[in-house]
Amino acid sequence: MPDCGPRTAGQQIVVTIFQVLNKKQTTTNQKAPPQMTTSKDESLKQAALASTCAFGKAAAKQDDRTLKLADVLLAADPLPAEFDFDDNHREIPTPKYGNPPNNNCVIAGRAHQTLRFEIVEQGVLINITDEDVLQEFKKQNGGGDGDIEVLDSLKLWRTRGWEAAGQNLKIKAFSKIDQGNHEQIKRTIFIKLGVGLGFFLPDSAITQFQAGQPWEVTREKAGPHGHYVYVSGYTKDGPVCVTWGRKQQMSWAFVDKYCDEAYAIIDAVDTPEKKRNLDEKKIEEFLKTRAPVSTDADPLPPH
Repeated sequence: MPDCGPRTAGQQIVVTIFQVLNKKQTTTNQKAPPQMTTSKDESLKQAALASTCAFGKAAAKQDDRTLKLADVLLAADPLPAEFDFDDNHREIPTPKYGNPPNNNCVIAGRAHQTLRFEIVEQGVLINITDEDVLQEFKKQNGGGDGDIEVLDSLKLWRTRGWEAAGQNLKIKAFSKIDQGNHEQIKRTIFIKLGVGLGFFLPDSAITQFQAGQPWEVTREKAGPHGHYVYVSGYTKDGPVCVTWGRKQQMSWAFVDKYCDEAYAIIDAVDTPEKKRNLDEKKIEEFLKTRAPVSTDADPLPPH
């Protein structure tokens, strides 16, 4: 996985607090009393968590009208064993975009993907700010701190766009990926669409992140942390996403167990890779049945 660099003494203390308290809470080799943690324990754990991680994704919303990637994917190019968009664009940063401390992961993920879209479209690294991300977050949740449904957010991105780096930026379309189809995920990444993955992360994923480890499957079930990430690449082990200020490797088994939604976001069909691998005619036919693009700022326009 990517090198996350050394931790400071303060960061190491946070990791240790979270690991110790999480281990205390989840010990299973002996029968535990009903109350396993004190309020002080829980406060320390939440403080450790909030210092490095925040979430904000609602449960996956189903809509049978959503375009399916399998219906427009041509699968023309052979796939390399590993690929990452950022390998040829080392200038791309990995800011937190206010996540943490805010539960705005859906819009932070959008911002990371927009950076890469506009490098392809405009040939420059645009300056998306934390304020751009937070303003869009507030628009979508009514100014509160509630979780955002990814599907509704994608509809807004397509029809209304969002204000970032002094521009209104829209996508052409989005399509649902079968998150259990690893080849489909890899092809979407390889043709430079990128992938948005939604998870319900177990506590063990937070411990792994804070320890600088890849996300791997544990005995824990999915939940309770709804989280959305942009995926820029993949290795033989699994996808590589951008989250909480850095790149994060995960295993394919982790995706299979904890991912509850996956989308390919199509900015435009205007590169050789996209033209060879996507059926543009079918995409255009589908879009004729959807809500038109507009500048209307209604909260949730129809898909």
